[in-house]
Amino acid sequence: MLGQWMRDSLGVPMPYFIEQVEFTVKGVGVLNVASYILGMITSGVVAALLAYPIVHLFSAVMPHHLPVRRRRLRNAAATNGL
Repeated sequence: MLGQWMRDSLGVPMPYFIEQVEFTVKGVGVLNVASYILGMITSGVVAALLAYPIVHLFSAVMPHHLPVRRRRLRNAAATNGL
């Protein structure tokens, strides 16, 4: 759906051999492989762009949940205890 919309609205060119391959999905209909690939790549890029700041926000707000932080605190406590 997303890939076909992008191909229709933006005119994204695809290789000829990929445009010719189609498959049928039950309950959805006939899908074009070129649209499928374009939609998956676009979804992956959007998900990565959204996940990156969310992960950094989580690490800034809740640093005590990070495994590296726990290891450093444990090593610092062991060093100070000697």
